[in-house]
Amino acid sequence: RQDEAFSKIEILSELFFQHALLTTDENKKNQSLQSAKNLLLFLIQNDKTYSIVRENKLNDINEMMSI
Repeated sequence: RQDEAFSKIEILSELFFQHALLTTDENKKNQSLQSAKNLLLFLIQNDKTYSIVRENKLNDINEMMSI
């Protein structure tokens, strides 16, 4: 059951990330990136399974937020 919740959180994070890629409004873009980042950080801290995909996505988000 917990794995299912983590999967849903990961999907939600990806939706926020994709929204950030598609939006032209900088405030909405940054809000979406921050939401995606927070969800990924939650997963990294609480899921017992390591994911290089999550780590790479987090690095991508950090790079996008620093531009």
